[in-house]
Amino acid sequence: MIAIALFQTLPKIQATLWTIVGAQLLLPVGEGIKIAMIPQFDKASIPNLCIFFAYLFSKRRPWKSKLGLAEMLIALFLFGPIATSLLNNDSIVRGDRMIPGVGLYDGGSAIGAALIALMPFFVGRALLRTPHANEQILKVLITAGLWYSIPMLFEMRFSPQLHLWIYGYFPSDFIQEVRDGSYRPMVFMGHGLIAATFMLMAVCAAAALWKTKTPLRLVSAGWATSYLAVVLLLCRSAGAALFGIVIVPLICFTKPRTQAFAAIAIVLVALSYPMLRFSGLVPTVHILQVVDSFSKERADSLRVRFENEAMLLDHAIRAAPIWLGPIWPESCLRRNWQRCERHRWALGHHHRAIRHRRLHS
Repeated sequence: MIAIALFQTLPKIQATLWTIVGAQLLLPVGEGIKIAMIPQFDKASIPNLCIFFAYLFSKRRPWKSKLGLAEMLIALFLFGPIATSLLNNDSIVRGDRMIPGVGLYDGGSAIGAALIALMPFFVGRALLRTPHANEQILKVLITAGLWYSIPMLFEMRFSPQLHLWIYGYFPSDFIQEVRDGSYRPMVFMGHGLIAATFMLMAVCAAAALWKTKTPLRLVSAGWATSYLAVVLLLCRSAGAALFGIVIVPLICFTKPRTQAFAAIAIVLVALSYPMLRFSGLVPTVHILQVVDSFSKERADSLRVRFENEAMLLDHAIRAAPIWLGPIWPESCLRRNWQRCERHRWALGHHHRAIRHRRLHS
């Protein structure tokens, strides 16, 4: 109903953007409506379906039929789970418990989930292609960030409780939101890291409009950038703050060509990171020593992530390349049951150790 009201009262671009952003900011985490043979309706799928069908019904010919690189990659992404399911159909027996292998039903379910996940891409590719549309994206992020900063500041002071008060349950481990004697806000986004990443996006959007001297309705882009940057630092997320320290000056003080080269470099690092880790070129021990000199707690958290990466890389090396598809996390649990059990124990031990240090400090 809210999506229908948005599309009836706002232009298509703004209605599309606010449907997506509003759902991510306000809907509950981890809850949904599941009907047999149909993907679950939750905060990820509901807005995707709304904007897809709204755009579909608003255009006589929504998309032009053509075949290019993007279409081939989409087909590979959609139908890859079929090959994945055919190569992962063995069962696992542990005592009196039998875990069935992945079948064609799981592959079909993964195709449905992938299709829903791609719906914003289809709509954005057709609707958000102009400079005006790009400007609207930035303005929606800034407006949402400014309003969302109010409950975030509240949770920084009084702890992340809004999701529990309104929806009746806590979506993550509370100890993960405790940092440096204060709290990381999450509001309705499920985790403090996700909320900090959203605030980083809002800061970058405000910096872009400040660079182009684009006016905002309520406040200036410069004031919005400064205010949102302070909120980002108060989120107590080292990763998001580090990205902000690097990206915001690039946006504000460099030319578009330099920004493009920096973006390409970041993407190349992200794409090559698994191979660098596999080749032993990432100095994880040295990185942990540097982080440990600043914070023992952050070093422990980073160590757990490195251990997880090592297990996943080992699993990827043992598996066939086509085996790694959209249903790979589930197959990892099935084929590497003992490893996942050890990971769960290690993660729980890590959280208990942090809780013990806080209680006795």
